[in-house]
Amino acid sequence: MHGRFMRRAIALAVLALGLMLTGFAGAAPGDFVAQVTFSQDCGSGLGVGVAYDGAGHLWVSCYASNPDLLRASASTGTVDQTYNIENGLGALAYDSTRNALWAGPGCGNDPSSIQLIQLDATRSVTGSAAAFVPAGFGDCLDDGIAYDATNDSIYYSPDGSTTIGHFKTDGTSLGSFGWTGSGCYNSGLAIGGTLLFQGSDGCSHVWVVDKTTLAPAFDFNTSVAGDPNFRDEGLSCDTQTFGPKQVMWSKEAYSPNRAAAFEIPAGTCGVGGQPPAPPDCSKTSRLVGTDNLTRQTTDEDVSGSAEAFRAVAGTSGTANTVCIYVAPTNAATALVAGIYADNGTGHPGALLAQGTLIGSPTNGAFNGISVPSVALAAGTPYWITVLSPLGSGTFRFRDHCCGYQASPQSGPSENSKETNLAALPAAWTTGKVWPRDGLILGYGGS
Repeated sequence: MHGRFMRRAIALAVLALGLMLTGFAGAAPGDFVAQVTFSQDCGSGLGVGVAYDGAGHLWVSCYASNPDLLRASASTGTVDQTYNIENGLGALAYDSTRNALWAGPGCGNDPSSIQLIQLDATRSVTGSAAAFVPAGFGDCLDDGIAYDATNDSIYYSPDGSTTIGHFKTDGTSLGSFGWTGSGCYNSGLAIGGTLLFQGSDGCSHVWVVDKTTLAPAFDFNTSVAGDPNFRDEGLSCDTQTFGPKQVMWSKEAYSPNRAAAFEIPAGTCGVGGQPPAPPDCSKTSRLVGTDNLTRQTTDEDVSGSAEAFRAVAGTSGTANTVCIYVAPTNAATALVAGIYADNGTGHPGALLAQGTLIGSPTNGAFNGISVPSVALAAGTPYWITVLSPLGSGTFRFRDHCCGYQASPQSGPSENSKETNLAALPAAWTTGKVWPRDGLILGYGGS
């Protein structure tokens, strides 16, 4: 319903897990993207750690070896620097806050401590020191370590473990919990804002959960065709090397020294422990929708009620971003946006992709929302859809609403029949139809 009409108040509802999972509809998590074989093997023939440093490098560790730390090109695998830190290192995690690497033990000189390895501006090692011993975890080989920049903490899981420990960076324990997978053991770990990625030692699978509630988000297989011996060890987020695709690197433990990259939904992981960065709409190429409405006014939807706007794709391509202009008077504190296919009868049909804005909306500006990659075809109608999740306040935006109802029809919009939504439904059910309100000031692109 719209600005000059009173909207119905929405009753309280509970966010269901099934709705949360539709946030990744249309994604292809686990799609194989690339594999790199490093130009130098580990002396022991075994290495579990991998970390992307945001500057084009993958850092690779070696178990019980000298050297035990290699720096390589993320795109070619060429090793250009080697170091010996402890005669053996385990899992690795890049810390963008300190510009440093956290390294678990790898049965070297110090078989118990997590090391902090300092880098300089060129991403070269300048020194290292033992940081702390993770209490309660005694194995001399660590398979999994992740750094969380949002609270300066470490997640840790040694070889053959089904338990993940959580520590402050001074070693203070924050507790522990069982890993999510079934069969095998936990291996690699990676953190992406609110999500914790958990690899599996020998089962070729990654499970992803909410780091606070441990509620499942999604999971994916990491088998590599033509490489039947590939297995998950260390994990690391990389949002740059294969842009616009975002990937999770998974390290194979044994020679030949190699790692594989698997696609993950956009906006689910950041580099160096940072939360995922929101897309920059000024750099987003528009495929469907508009970034300029010559005749527009402010419209609104109460929380829990989605609204879909029909738009015809002007260009074929892959969209991974939805940009929505948020009105200066907006009151919503959260925003979900997505793209629906047309059902062939002039209404939205199946959900192709949706995503949630990182943080609160910025009023008076375009806000970029990452969505799973979806192929769009020129000349095909789609529906750009917005939602303030139930309880998040009234969302205000710009379209052809209200004052321009007498103008020629530029595109219909319609509200969802449901009025208690926390996420966009997988299949659309039409509520109130507004034949002259489109287009919305917003678009999908990459």
